[in-house]
Amino acid sequence: MAGLMKKMAKADWYYEYTDDPDVWERGRKEINGIQQDLLAISKMPNGLHAANYLWEAYVPVYSINKPAFLIEQELNISSFQNNSIMNEKNFDYLSNQLKYSGFGESHTEELKTKMQKGQTDFVIPHQQEFGNDSTASVLHFKKSDESGMYFFNKYSLAVSKANSPDVTQQTFYINNKEDNITLKEAYNLMQGRAVYKNLSNKENEKYKAWVQLDFKETDSNSNFKLKKFNENYGFDLVKELSKHPIKELETPKYKESLIESLQRGNRQSVTFSLPDKEVKMFIEASPKFKSLNLYDNNMKRVLSNSLNGESKGSEQSVKQEAKKESMKGDSEEGGPAESSQKKPRRKRQSIS
Repeated sequence: MAGLMKKMAKADWYYEYTDDPDVWERGRKEINGIQQDLLAISKMPNGLHAANYLWEAYVPVYSINKPAFLIEQELNISSFQNNSIMNEKNFDYLSNQLKYSGFGESHTEELKTKMQKGQTDFVIPHQQEFGNDSTASVLHFKKSDESGMYFFNKYSLAVSKANSPDVTQQTFYINNKEDNITLKEAYNLMQGRAVYKNLSNKENEKYKAWVQLDFKETDSNSNFKLKKFNENYGFDLVKELSKHPIKELETPKYKESLIESLQRGNRQSVTFSLPDKEVKMFIEASPKFKSLNLYDNNMKRVLSNSLNGESKGSEQSVKQEAKKESMKGDSEEGGPAESSQKKPRRKRQSIS
């Protein structure tokens, strides 16, 4: 079944929308092969539940019509609830999904209890501290009308800083075929930092890009929009790191860990090896400006040339430099730009 799941994850479910006859024929054969595999699975004991579960998990809405053999043999929802095998698989899948999304393993019993109640949907609250900041999440689960399986659809996240009444909120959606944003990555995004993710375009083609929240523009759901900086934009993290005397880059293991941490949007502690001393610094990726943001031990912004005594590196000079870069234009993300009317910045909500 693992091989089938891999094929379904990579399949071109939108092949019917193409005008290219070669692409259409290739997609038709690919999807027909998958449907034959699902048909074979559906004939096994408890296989119909498994086939429907795979269909719900991997086939996008409004792409391919559900095959007749799955529609004609409609599932009995109460039967699913009493089917301990499939219920356990669904529970295990969701438990692992929560774990790898950064919500840990503390909600397993609550998840199982709410699934056993058989409600159409339910939520699970989650609270977590990141340094001096507090986060409150609401995890949303919904049961499929066709298969009776539960899916983790989205989570809303609220971040509040110590000694501040303001709360920043954002909803992050879960897609079983995407490299989803974890809780820590979501927190980093809401701090204004960028995260490196595997994405898909409308043609289901995979690509990698840095994503960053645009706090000046929201969508119809009052979510901050995501700006994307793909490889064509010109930001090379490894190249930017090599411009600085970072001690951790000298060891392959530490270098790899540093890169991975920055790609998750973390502000990472490093050691700068200067001619006369070693200095502890903090760095973060800044793909928009094709550079790194540098901070001293007190989390004050500094310029890289100030470390060599070329300037004082004041916060004011940092702001001026960022303003100059910003005036070059925010439409350099790379790839086709999506035109949209700018909306006023969403006000941060205060805790009453």
